[in-house]
Order: sequence, then structure tokens, then C-alpha cells
Amino acid sequence: MSNRLFWVLAVVAVAASVASVLVVRNRGGDSRSASAVVGTVDPALTAKMRRVAFYDWEPNVIGPGGRRAPGDPAVTGGRKAGRAGALSLYDAVLRAARRPARVEPDNARQTTLHYAVDPARRRVFGRGAATRAQALAAVPAAARGAARVYEVKPDTTIVAAEGSRTRWFVLKDDVALPGSDIRDPRRAIDQSSGRSVVNFAFTEPGLVRFQQLTQALARRGAASSLSHAGDDPARHNQHFAVVSDGRIVALPFIDFRVNPDGLDARAGSQLAAPL
Repeated sequence: MSNRLFWVLAVVAVAASVASVLVVRNRGGDSRSASAVVGTVDPALTAKMRRVAFYDWEPNVIGPGGRRAPGDPAVTGGRKAGRAGALSLYDAVLRAARRPARVEPDNARQTTLHYAVDPARRRVFGRGAATRAQALAAVPAAARGAARVYEVKPDTTIVAAEGSRTRWFVLKDDVALPGSDIRDPRRAIDQSSGRSVVNFAFTEPGLVRFQQLTQALARRGAASSLSHAGDDPARHNQHFAVVSDGRIVALPFIDFRVNPDGLDARAGSQLAAPL
């Protein structure tokens, strides 16, 4: 069974919006409390959900020269965000290494990662190590003499593109909503689809952060659309990334015309995750 996760997040009792593989749907008069999470408790699932992080996409994707380019679809992917514009791991490491260190409270990682590479073959050994020595230890002995080590400092992270194991993005490591804001995840079966799902709730701070994140996306999309009056408004929908263990598992957009004030997840959430 593949280790790759294809996730669908369904936030219950909010206005409908469809984005990437993440679906926010309306369940009409469903008034279930977010505290009434149903399903089977799984400690391994709880640990996995704590490693999930939500990122505001467009302002945090890093382009050439180590700089952000939120208005450049060649960097952000535009309508194909999370897939278009992705790099080889070698190019991602070099791009990430150009950025300076900056330790902030919202960083998912506050330490430096070391990547050993073979410049001639554009090959990266390993997926980042705590020390230079550990990075070099991942290099075969025959290639060690030509290897070079790059540092990816705090405030920068490399994530695998959605649905890919070979393409990557560089992000400014500003987490909008950490996994610690997800509570009480439980395995269950969705009664309408028969799919395996994870039911969960947000903590009170998580509810606030989710609403703030989606509201910021809606307002930014509306402002962008107004400044390009001749465009299809859908071109200006803004995205957020759901990242788990260094991989983008969903990259939804917020339709600012449908949800101008963002989304309220107070009624609870559901994640469909074939494992």
C-alpha cells in the first residue's frame, strides 16, 4: 500500500467551496458540536496529525534568488498551485540555501538542515541531516570527495509537490496553523461515501487561526481580482497548503466570491485519507 496520502478535508456546516483535493462542504442544518468527534481513537494517528502544518501558499513560496514572488504564477503555480513550478530536489536545495537564517515562533523547524550534493550529477544524498558530518555520511564513499554540503537555515523549508516524490517547492517556514491546533482525531467511515475518514476538531486557537487564514486568502484574492478587472476572477483565488511530513497533501483555494470572510470550522472537520 502506498505511503503517499491523498487527503480530503471536509469542514462541516460552512459555505461550499471546492479546491484541489480539499473540499469544504455545507451540511445544511447539521449542528453537531465540534466537541462531539466520533470514531476510533488511534495514538499513531494522533501523532501524525500533530505533524500537519497549514501554510498560506502564495506569500511563502520562494522563487529564484531566494526571494518570494506571490504574484508570479511561474513560482506559485497559479491555478495549478502545488504542482506547476516545482523543482528538482537539487535545485530546491540550492534555492533554499540562498536564504538567511531567521528564527521565528511560527517556524516548524528552528535548526539548520545540511544537504550533501554531487554538483556534477545534480544529485542530493538524503533528505537533510542535523550536522555536516551526518550529511556526508549519506554519500557513497566513491562520491564523497566531490560532494558539497549546503545549509538550509531556519525559516526555510523544502516540501514535496502535491502527488509527487520527485518534485519540490521551497517555502518560507511560516506556519499559519500547526498540528497542535488539531485535536481529538478519530478514524471513522463517512456514511455518505463509505470512505475511510479522520474526524477531528480544532482547538479554540486553531479555530481562530483557520478563520483568519481563510479570511486573509479571500480578501487577498478579492483585492487581486479588483486590480485586474479584465481577468477571470477565478485566476485570483488564493491557496493554502496542508503539509504532512514534508509533503503537500492538499492545496485548496478559497473562492473569495463565495466565502468573502473566510471559513468557520466550528462544527468540526473530516479528513478522508486512504492509507
